[in-house]
Amino acid sequence: MGLPSKIVKTGKVIWVHAVSLGETKAVIPLLRKILFKYPNTQIVFSSITVTGHEEAKKSLPKASLHFFLPLDFSWIMKKVVQRIKPDLLILVETDFWFNLMNEVKKSGALVAVVNGKISLRSFKRFRFASLFSKRLFSLIDCFCLQNELYLKRFLELSIDPKKLFVTGNLKFDTSSSLEPRKATHDLTLLIASTHRGEEEALLPILKKLWETYPDLKVFLAPRHPERFSEVEKLLIHNNISFTRSSQAQPHSNILLIDAMGQLDSFFSISDLAIIGGSFTGKVGGHNILEPLKVGIPVLFGPSMFAQEELVHLVLKAKAGIQTPLSQLSTHLTHLLASKSERKAMGEAGLRLVQDLKGSLNRTLEKLETNCPF
Repeated sequence: MGLPSKIVKTGKVIWVHAVSLGETKAVIPLLRKILFKYPNTQIVFSSITVTGHEEAKKSLPKASLHFFLPLDFSWIMKKVVQRIKPDLLILVETDFWFNLMNEVKKSGALVAVVNGKISLRSFKRFRFASLFSKRLFSLIDCFCLQNELYLKRFLELSIDPKKLFVTGNLKFDTSSSLEPRKATHDLTLLIASTHRGEEEALLPILKKLWETYPDLKVFLAPRHPERFSEVEKLLIHNNISFTRSSQAQPHSNILLIDAMGQLDSFFSISDLAIIGGSFTGKVGGHNILEPLKVGIPVLFGPSMFAQEELVHLVLKAKAGIQTPLSQLSTHLTHLLASKSERKAMGEAGLRLVQDLKGSLNRTLEKLETNCPF
């Protein structure tokens, strides 16, 4: 990855760094509000993944610069900071780069975290390396955190309580981007954000479902675009008829969603959703609120260590089901057979999403107070 282009500074510069697609989608509404309220502010956006980079370019075209963040070496970060000249660096969720933050602070700028979280695994690592974590987190001027659990963990890492604020999860304030669910003639199941190994594990379950529901339409959306062809070969190997969404023709058993930016429209025409990254122990799950925003139930696997708060909220609201693969078929069969239960869970999800709004305004207020720009 090369160095970013120099920008012509015409006002305050806010540099936003988000690792991937989920973090990018969460922070975009906040940045749009900042640009609306402070039109002379310049936004510079850095990413790690291709999907996050493409989403940032599409959803925030007014940014002065989009680029991939280079490796976190001090001499590289010094050059990057000199080119961008930020007044404020905003990190989204959990990506704490020491040299990046250190060079930004040395330049005289402020550092903030929005939608902040810390997993139990990361908390234990930071607590073990207490001398490093104390130095690392001292570089941050303001932490806008998702919930009380993360506040407790950061406090246990000896971070100044005056820097810590619970502002809520920005992902809760993105529901307006999705349209209400549209009625369709056929039963439809969306399987979203799958990772390697999950599609192979889910195919036998789908084959069993098709014995009872031969007209069931399945939308399959792998998490990463580089896997589209890999999943296509898997479907061919298993003799499952499918169509790629880019081919724009009717599909048989599966429509393989093979382009970025299409997922929202498929949520709005589905009856049920399964969220991947939760049936493999390496990922820790993805955002299970997306289906709730259009009023459909969500199913997800047992490995959700990266989404602890969402699991608690969704299960408490009875808007979704957490299940191992061995019981997934049973739950799917039951929900597909019961329109009334799908409706009840969908309505519970809509209520939950509505109740959780407000984090965007709270986050902006804390930034304005503690990291003025």
